[in-house]
This record gives sequence, structure tokens and C-alpha cells, in this order.
Amino acid sequence: MLDTVSVVVPYYNGSKFIGDAIRSVQAQTLPPLELLIVDDGSRPEEAEALDRAAASAGALCRVVHLPRNRGVSVARNVGIARAAGTYVAFLDCDDLWRNDKLEVQMTFLRDHPDYRAVHSGLKVIYPDGRETQAHKSEVRFEDLASFPCPIFPSALVMHREALFETGLFDPTKKVCEDMDLFLRFTSQYPIGCVDEPLMIRRVQANGASRNLPRFYHDADRLYREYRYVFADQGAGKEALVEMHSDFLLRAIYARDAGLFWNVLRRGTRRDVTWMGLASRTVRGLVKNRLERHRRH
Repeated sequence: MLDTVSVVVPYYNGSKFIGDAIRSVQAQTLPPLELLIVDDGSRPEEAEALDRAAASAGALCRVVHLPRNRGVSVARNVGIARAAGTYVAFLDCDDLWRNDKLEVQMTFLRDHPDYRAVHSGLKVIYPDGRETQAHKSEVRFEDLASFPCPIFPSALVMHREALFETGLFDPTKKVCEDMDLFLRFTSQYPIGCVDEPLMIRRVQANGASRNLPRFYHDADRLYREYRYVFADQGAGKEALVEMHSDFLLRAIYARDAGLFWNVLRRGTRRDVTWMGLASRTVRGLVKNRLERHRRH
């Protein structure tokens, strides 16, 4: 029997993008078994807009409405639990797929039966219209001793039973829930890669990662939890320094003094030195300034 793919889309007040996401799934050269869209307690008018968009996809699409907002982890977990496919492909409603994404990745998995998941390279489109391409490679557990996370959920196809075996998304994590899952998954199975831009990521100014205090809280929690698990302790510490430097830069650009001092205080409480954090942040400021100068 051929392996089948269920597509799981978490949705929260995303009527601006959901039509494009549905069409992206419908256009796949390898049609999925089903498209499951889990509405995470959207406003009534947004839930109605989702129902109208889903109706255009006919029998392919099923919508699950959750009674209240519980976060993307719960929405994805509900989709995984209700999926009937052998594999699950995730798609955030503001992302898109190249039309051969599923075909290319399922061919990889059939040709490499030892893998239980595969991700891909991606094209990134920024709010100002600028585009870049991100190259990717196979990810094993030790490769996750880095910041930021090298895998995007919308670039993934994962074996459903392997997801249950290694654990689903942690509902207590509102952001960085994907990194947490990948750490547990890669402790059992490597994640293969097709380094082609099969996914299109449209960066949104108001995305979950833009809630900087929440993003920092969960990222700090996650990287401290896992730092000592890595065989390379130096790499684990380096990831922690890089994460804190990244958030200092975000705080500076957002002019958020409260976040700046919180990152500085928590970061240097242990594990990260003032000198290391300051030098990394200054290098980041100079690098970003040079990049902006080249673009203009």
C-alpha cells in the first residue's frame, strides 16, 4: 500500500492568508489524502471566513473548530490525532508550498526508508518585498545545539507514528514548541533534507515570534533545559550566548528597554558572561548595519 500524506494547518484569525494556503495544497503534483485545518478559537467572523474558504476545496478539506484559543501546539496536535495519513505535512496558514513539494519529499522518503522525516530549503519573502533563499541540510540531534532553529514546520513531512513515539508538540510552550519537538524527535531519528526551496515563508510583522517578551521567555527556558544534554558542551553554551545576543538586538531595534534589561539580567545570571554577550551583540549591530548599507 502506498504511503499517504495528511496536511495539517493551524489557523488563528488567518483569513488574509488561508485561501492561498488551501490553493497551495490543492496545486500539489502529489495530491494529499486530506487537508485538516484546525481553527484555534478564532473570532466568529474569522471562523466563518475559514469555512467559506474550506468549502472551495470540497471533500479534500476538513475543518475542526476548537472552542477557545489554546495555542499552535494544541492545534497541531489535534490535527495529528485526527489525521488518517501515514505521514503528516505541516503548513502554517501564512506560508506556501512549491507545487511539487510533497512529491519531491515523499520520493526522498521512499528512496531513503531509514528516515522518518524530511525537511527542505526555503524561499523567504520579507514585508518590504525582499527575497532570500535559505539552504538546509540533514539535521541530527547535535545539530540543534544552535540558534535559531534550523527547521521550519512548514518545510516538514513527518511519519505520524514516529511523532507519537517521540512525543507531540508541548502545549505549555507558546513559541519554540517546534524546536522542543525536533530535539525529542532527532534523539531517535535524523531528519533528512531536500535542499530545494520547496517552501515559501512570508515573514509577518505581527507573527508569534514578534511577541518578543513571550518569545524570549520560552527560548531562554528551552535552551537552558537542553544545554547540558548535548555532547558538545561548548556548542550548547555557544547557542545560549547566541540566543541572548539575538534578543538583545531585537530589544534594541524594538526600542524595548524592559526587554533589553531583562535579557541582560537573566542572560548573565549564569552561563553567559557580560563580556561575551556584549561583544557578540556589538558584532551583530555592525553586521546588520553593513547589510543594510549594501542593500541601499
